[in-house]
Amino acid sequence: MNRLINESSPYLRQHADNPVEWYPWGEEALTKAREEDKPIFVSIGYSPCHWCHVMERESFEDVEVAAFMNRHFINIKVDREERPDLDALYMDACQIIAGTSGWPLNVFLTPQLKPFFAGTYFPPQPGHKRMSWFQALQYVLYNFRQNRPAVEARADQVLARMKQMGEEPTPMPTTLPTDSGIFSIHFSKKMFDRLRQKADWEEGGFGHGQKFPNTMALEFLLNYHALYDEPRALQHLQFTLSKILRGGIYDQVGGGIARYTTDRHWRVPHFEKMLYDNALLLQLLAKAFQYTAKRKYLFALRETIAFLQREMQSPNGGFYAAIDADSEEKEGYYYLWNKTQIDNILGSRNASLFCDFFGITEKGNWEQTNILYQPYDLFTFADQKGIDRKTLRDRLNEARRQLLRARQNRQPPHRDEKIILGWNALLTSAYAHIYSTTGEDIYFKKANDLLSFLMEHFIRQNTQGLWRTLTNGKGRQPATLRDYAFLIRALLDVFQLSFDEKLLTNAAALTELVFKNFLEKNAVLFNYSTVGKSDILFGQKDVKDDEMPSGNAAMARNLQDLGILLGRTDWRQHAATMLTSMKPRIAVDPLGHAAWANALLAETEGILEIAIIGPKAIEWGRELRQIFVPFRVLAAKAHPSIPIDNMALLKDKPFEKQTLIYVCKDYACQQPLKKVEDFKKQYGKKAPNDPNTAPASVE
Repeated sequence: MNRLINESSPYLRQHADNPVEWYPWGEEALTKAREEDKPIFVSIGYSPCHWCHVMERESFEDVEVAAFMNRHFINIKVDREERPDLDALYMDACQIIAGTSGWPLNVFLTPQLKPFFAGTYFPPQPGHKRMSWFQALQYVLYNFRQNRPAVEARADQVLARMKQMGEEPTPMPTTLPTDSGIFSIHFSKKMFDRLRQKADWEEGGFGHGQKFPNTMALEFLLNYHALYDEPRALQHLQFTLSKILRGGIYDQVGGGIARYTTDRHWRVPHFEKMLYDNALLLQLLAKAFQYTAKRKYLFALRETIAFLQREMQSPNGGFYAAIDADSEEKEGYYYLWNKTQIDNILGSRNASLFCDFFGITEKGNWEQTNILYQPYDLFTFADQKGIDRKTLRDRLNEARRQLLRARQNRQPPHRDEKIILGWNALLTSAYAHIYSTTGEDIYFKKANDLLSFLMEHFIRQNTQGLWRTLTNGKGRQPATLRDYAFLIRALLDVFQLSFDEKLLTNAAALTELVFKNFLEKNAVLFNYSTVGKSDILFGQKDVKDDEMPSGNAAMARNLQDLGILLGRTDWRQHAATMLTSMKPRIAVDPLGHAAWANALLAETEGILEIAIIGPKAIEWGRELRQIFVPFRVLAAKAHPSIPIDNMALLKDKPFEKQTLIYVCKDYACQQPLKKVEDFKKQYGKKAPNDPNTAPASVE
């Protein structure tokens, strides 16, 4: 056993039996490296990472390799999901040193934490232009001992480049109200054109290699179409969602999506399932259904929720982080089928139909086995087979239920049972959007219950701040900027369902903490982790939108909405300044800054400010939320005695017997509306009817 045995992270504990004398990241290991003047080896990974497990089996469980590592290095294991700040920092270093990055992330540091050598996966034997892991160790050790001045010089160069990459952009001057020269329709079109150039118009998504869901970019397309009526935006959004929901990336038996596909066609997933991917997919599906009224999105949404509750929810109400790709030491084994298995479970008649629809063959469609995907849409397949569409749908859905029951008898993949604050907050927001879209009370309850769980378990006792992770009921690791930003957004989203002023008060208090703890003096953008954190080389800015929104992009949207609700023009101004500072980067790479692009759209077109005052305010709020509006904030007052101390949006609006809807935007207000239908006619957005479009998935 090594020092990882007592760690809370399931990923770290997986390495507790390795012969490598692993340390967790902390003062003990860092002090030992300085005292013994040894190079530090940092291995960063996460539980569902397939190649992390491969390298562990091949190298970290090798007794001779481990003995060499123990003798010459201070070896540290990091769970990137516990310490995303360290992961982001040394990922930049790997990109500078090796020209590539990914996981497993293997970085060698001087005792002063400066990186000088890095790479991703190293095989046990050299080949394919890769040195072996043992060769890498020998190379690093030789240079550290024999060429120390060169190593130190190289480390200083890498560090300088890292700091340059992390420098805060210089903000352009702007004042509120919005300066049309900075936030313009022309720039919005430029962002769309950049995304359009990266779009794969033949297979959906973006790029022509591995495919990630890119839900934030797809949300930009949705908002862009609603605002500017650009048909190509809606076309690519719907086409991509169809490819995802019919592809192997979507679990055709149990629901939910994998992290990405290794191919262009969405068929061969990297089988791990992450909570954040599914939470962001739910948010997008809810908005897409609200805008288009296509029931296939509602079906996938409900199926994904069922998956999350069945396979990722903890007994205490929170949701676990991830499910591994591997089971029984084979990637994807839990999700794969051969034709004989299908025949035995479904019987020959139903099996034949099922195999035709889901692309299952005797030879297999991937490594002599089958990944389920839908080569045909339901309508086309039904017409080709001469089967009634409803009959076909019912038969396929019953077959899927049978396979799900059979699959549950298999050994499931490992589940990482960390509960991560920010990822659960994303799911809370998803539930809030689903309730807004459907009006079904169960989703309001889910949003409210999950938010209550987060507020109960993640507030650090006897100190101001939040925990990032919860394992076995105990909080670990201080929360990052993303955790704060996503929780603030969840509070805002649920507030606009219940109009409970306490939620708004909590959101404002957490925002004040973000300014206090994450913003350096004279800076505009917030740090990834708290300012002055002693165990990290330097404070990075979290600005790149990767698989989820960056902390700064999320905070910019929060400040926009909070500024309106609370009358905090200083917060609105800060959001505008953040956006101006990031504008050059967004212009070059809107795909990598898609959450920023959405915030820029909101700043450009204005956020609809809606206040409902009167006896029917709660009822009208429920109806109004079901109307699609790209960017809005909503507050309501249904009784004259309800306090509105903090809600600037409700002030100076008289409470009368007749319920009224007050609508403002960009510091200009319209005459109050007397009916929800009037609001819908003036402000509601809806996609054009497309009656000939077949469902993209079984529904």
